[in-house]
Amino acid sequence: MGLESKKAQKNVIEHPERIHADLFVQKMNRINEILREQMILAQAYQEQFANVHRQHAPKYAINDMVWLDARNLMIHRPSKKLSNKFERSFRIIKIVSSHSYQLELLDDWFCFDVFHTYLLHPAVNDFLSEQIPPAPFPIVFVEGVLSWEMNEILNSRVKNSQLEYLIK
Repeated sequence: MGLESKKAQKNVIEHPERIHADLFVQKMNRINEILREQMILAQAYQEQFANVHRQHAPKYAINDMVWLDARNLMIHRPSKKLSNKFERSFRIIKIVSSHSYQLELLDDWFCFDVFHTYLLHPAVNDFLSEQIPPAPFPIVFVEGVLSWEMNEILNSRVKNSQLEYLIK
């Protein structure tokens, strides 16, 4: 507009289509502001009722011991239904965010070491003598095949065309 003459600038400003366009832009900006305010109010209203039954995520600190829920882990057990619900207790080595923590896993575990708080439960260290959970049976691989250690075979039977053993 700097190179145009004063008369051309005056004609552009006073042009009726330009005036209507400016009014339309102002009207749309006001509508946009009103809608933005209404959206913020609606989000606050929805958040008020959505958070009524939600629990706050537990806060853990570095070096806290937590039990790891085994629901999403690939465990080498014959039956997931009969395996442990919680794998074992691990130490927290880093707080990644408010809802995720990095754990110090075993060296032979091949999984990502950051877990959400819903998979972590605080480890209680003051067990009574009767409440100490037994250690899980060791998993043994013999020549790449899953095996278990046993003392003796007590009985055997054939069920569904498969040989089953009762062991001690």
